[in-house]
Order: sequence, then C-alpha cells, then structure tokens
Amino acid sequence: LSATSFDTKKKYDEAEVEKLAVRLAPIAERIEKASISICRDMRGPQANCTYKVILDPKEVGLNAHADGQNVVINPGMVDFATNDTHLAFVIAHEFAHNIMAHIAAQQRNVGIGAVIGTLGDALAQSQGIKTEGALGKLGANQALLRYSPSFETEADYVGLYILARAGYPIEQAPDFWRVMSLTSPDSIYVTSTHPNNPSRTITME
Repeated sequence: LSATSFDTKKKYDEAEVEKLAVRLAPIAERIEKASISICRDMRGPQANCTYKVILDPKEVGLNAHADGQNVVINPGMVDFATNDTHLAFVIAHEFAHNIMAHIAAQQRNVGIGAVIGTLGDALAQSQGIKTEGALGKLGANQALLRYSPSFETEADYVGLYILARAGYPIEQAPDFWRVMSLTSPDSIYVTSTHPNNPSRTITME
C-alpha cells in the first residue's frame, strides 16, 4: 500500500487493532524508556516523567496527540507508518510535547489571549459597539496560532533526541514529513497550528 493510496478514513476492526497493538508495543516501550531518561535529565530525578502510549481503537485518521500525561495514537497512524523509525518518531514527538509542558503552556496562552480579547469586547461595548464576544474568541485563536508552530518545531527537535537515545537512526526521521505530504498534498504548504511539511523536513535535517 503506497502513501498516496492510503485510506485515511478507514475504520479498523478488533482483530486489526490487536495486530497493530502488537507491532506498536515494542516501539512504544523503547520510546517510553528514552523519554523518561531525557525527561529526568532535563527536569530532575524527582520529576513525574512516566508517560504511556495509548492506542485508541475509536479514533480514525492519521493522528497522534499528547494530553500532558500520555500519548494517544490512532490505529491509522500505526498502520500508515510502516517504517518503524517513522512510527517511533511520531511517538517521540508527542512525548516531547509532554516533557516540554506544551499543553499547559498553550492553555495558558489561549487563556491570556481570551482575557485580552474580552477586555477589548468590554471597551467596545462601553463605546456602544456590540462585538458579541468576537474579540475574546479572536484573542484566544490568535494566541493558539502564534505559539503552536513554535511548540511543534520544538517537539520535532526534542523528539530527535528521544529517538536517538532509544537507538533509532535519526537521519531517517525527517523523511516522515515527505511521506505524509504524499498522502495529504493539500496540506503541504498550509501553516496554521503546525509548521508546513517542507520547513519541518529542512529544520530537522
């Protein structure tokens, strides 16, 4: 199955998910151990650095995300990343988000943006202008867009350190974004909450 013909909307049955879980387990274990090691080097031996990889059978599409505690990966991403180094990098990238506390930082940034925007709403209303909360929403969105790309770049960077400590060849990792581009060509040059794929590839290299 080539990247260009991969079904990003496929739903996996129980047997398929179990097969993917068997493949994922040893890769996840290696990355988990490396992530704990790097996390404690960076944050101290007493830091809470125990993050786990969770395969969510209900999720559809090519995605994985960090929630500040664990890394959740979709079956489709495990199936898509046939190169073990690529799959390991996806996991390492998400662990990096947790280690660097990006989720908490982003929530703070969005909250601050929303407060600033809400103050703008109040000022506008005092002048007889009805914004219906639009400035508050705009402030939150702008904060998200401003900081998210930098967090993604940092997670790529720290993810390479995790990958190396886990014993994977990091020179293979940047190619993951080229493979992703074959599957989703419309998103190659779109930059919103994430840097575009070419810039990520070049930066990682």
